[in-house]
Amino acid sequence: MRKKSECHIKQIKDKAKKRADTIPETKPLVMLDTVPEPFSEGELDTALKKMMTGKIVGHDHISSETVKYLGLKGRGMMLRIGDLTLAQKKLADDWKVSIVVPIFKKGGWERL
Repeated sequence: MRKKSECHIKQIKDKAKKRADTIPETKPLVMLDTVPEPFSEGELDTALKKMMTGKIVGHDHISSETVKYLGLKGRGMMLRIGDLTLAQKKLADDWKVSIVVPIFKKGGWERL
C-alpha cells in the first residue's frame, strides 16, 4: 500500500505534465551585449534541487513540487523567464511579494 504522500506527489507530477503540454510557444529571447550569459540547464537543475518541498503555496498558488517536476517545455520556459529577467535587469513585481505566517510556540501568542 502506497503512502498518502506518494500518491499526492504522483498527482502533482501528472498535473504538472498535463499543464506543461498546454503551454504556448514563445518567441526567442533577444539578448543584449551587456547581459550576462543565459542560464544553463545545469544552473536550473541546481536551483530546483535546492527548492524545499512540502511547503504551503504562496500568493501565486504554485507549489515548489509543481516547479520541480516541470516537463521539457516548462523547463525551457523557466530558462527563458530567467534570461528575460537578466536582460531587462528587473524582477517581476510578483517575485517581490511573500507571505509570512508566524507559528507561535505554546504560550507565545499571549505574550503579544
